Amino acid sequence: DFRKDYCFLYFAEKRVSDKFCEMIESPPRKAECYGKLALKTGKPDYCFKIKDQKERDVCLRLYLPQKDIKVCQKIKDPLEKDWCFKDVAIQNLDVSLCQKIKNDPQAKIYCIQKIAERLKDPSLCQKIEKKEDRDFCFLDVAGALKDPSFCEKILKKENKDLCFSSLAKILKDYHLCQKIEGEESKDFCLEDLAEIFVNENPKCEGIQDSTKKDLCLMGRALIDVSLCEKIKDSSIKNLCFKYYAFFFKNKDLCEKILDQRWKDRCLKGVATAFGVEDISLCEKISDSKIKDECISTIAEIKMDKSLCEKIKDKEIKEKCLKLTSLSGKEE
Repeated sequence: DFRKDYCFLYFAEKRVSDKFCEMIESPPRKAECYGKLALKTGKPDYCFKIKDQKERDVCLRLYLPQKDIKVCQKIKDPLEKDWCFKDVAIQNLDVSLCQKIKNDPQAKIYCIQKIAERLKDPSLCQKIEKKEDRDFCFLDVAGALKDPSFCEKILKKENKDLCFSSLAKILKDYHLCQKIEGEESKDFCLEDLAEIFVNENPKCEGIQDSTKKDLCLMGRALIDVSLCEKIKDSSIKNLCFKYYAFFFKNKDLCEKILDQRWKDRCLKGVATAFGVEDISLCEKISDSKIKDECISTIAEIKMDKSLCEKIKDKEIKEKCLKLTSLSGKEE
């Protein structure tokens, strides 16, 4: 009876007595009981009362609050042992212990990464063997130190963009958004700052920095979209109309944008918005690639592979057909 087992589990933990664990019939509940006593007392002896080797290894790794190398070495399962070494290394901020991890490469990377972040020591990232695996280590250290210079060490474009975006919000520095390569990622970064600036100064009063004022006005435009017109910087003005066209699902706001590429991106945003999914808006887009991406997105949302046939770009078309291949829907 599971209720009886849970009753014994309750009294075992409350009275710190393993005699109640011995009365439990279910092996997983019995293992849990010994594990909870190990957690409460910090004594590994309780884990060794568990008969199943796998459950015993889990107990040694998870339930001992102050783990040490001796505990890890008693674990038989290779992965559980690696994770134990990881936990001990991070707990003691000892990167040399990460080198004991032999079977789980991701656990080793995570181990070094977390210690580098907590010690705010970027040199530790170099201990990660493959250069491409060091990205998130530098990203975490950049955040810990609040130093965007470490974002430059990141190899993958998307991860580098993420680093600059994170630091831009932490430091409230729009210049960092400008370092972002991806168009949409840069937009998201500036949109986030617009929200931060308007929350700090709801009326956008007394702001001397013109770009910061423009972003604040963009944030304030949520209650009055006409405020986008007062923005001096053309890119931020275009972003303002693009953002609220998508937010309010209002394609007419795209017509206020003079720059054709910005207008195309605006139309794509509205066309692919949830509940709109209007292929006719994609057809109004001038840039062939943005048009194809627009059609592809709607095809994927609707799982309608027949729409993929409207796409001109071979690579986008192949991707569209692949992603909609689970559907047999045709026009």
